[in-house]
This record gives sequence, structure tokens and C-alpha cells, in this order.
Amino acid sequence: MKYRSLKINTTSIAAYTRKNERVAYSSTKGAIVNVMRSLSSKLVGRGIQVNEIVRISFWTSLHVLMMPPERMTTLECEVSMKRAGTIYEIIPSFVFLASRDCSSNVFGIGMVNTCMFGGR
Repeated sequence: MKYRSLKINTTSIAAYTRKNERVAYSSTKGAIVNVMRSLSSKLVGRGIQVNEIVRISFWTSLHVLMMPPERMTTLECEVSMKRAGTIYEIIPSFVFLASRDCSSNVFGIGMVNTCMFGGR
């Protein structure tokens, strides 16, 4: 990667929560977090930013196809806003991290949309 390159990963809050539930899924997401942190430490000296967006209950067409409606309702009740976010609500986080004007000194963070996660 070239000097001043950006790497933005996306992962799930399952990397940090739900330890006993969906073990393979949360372990995979945890591995993504660890790779991101290691890359960030290794590449920061070369001027390369590595960060992540931590998704919390954002419904995509994949969720609708894979999850029974009652499970989606249960998950929505677990978040503070009592609804899942839309993909359009997470886009500004990517724009922030991709903007040199906004995030020129942001390295190795996991940006979480706290308004969706607070109060669990």
C-alpha cells in the first residue's frame, strides 16, 4: 500500500458481545478486529490508516432473507432505538474515516454507532 493509503474494515458488534451465542460468527468477527489492530500498529509508521466500522443491528437484504421475522423483532428490542438501522445511517461513518480532512490522525479505531448500542 502507498503512503497515505486508507484501509477501512467492517465488522459486527458480535466481535465484542454474544460470546456464548453464534460462536463461529463472533470468533470470525473478533479475528477481523485483531487483524485490523495489528495492521494499524504495523502500518501507521508508513502513513497508512487502518480503521474499522462496527455494525450494530443494521438490516440489509441478506438479513431479511436469512432471519425469521420473529428473530429480527427480538434483535430490534435489544437496541436502544428499538429498531434496526438502515445502511444509509452507517454511510457517514465510512465517509468520515475516508476523509483526510476529518480523520487524518485517526488510526486503529473501531467506530461504533453508539446511539444504537447504548443501554444494552
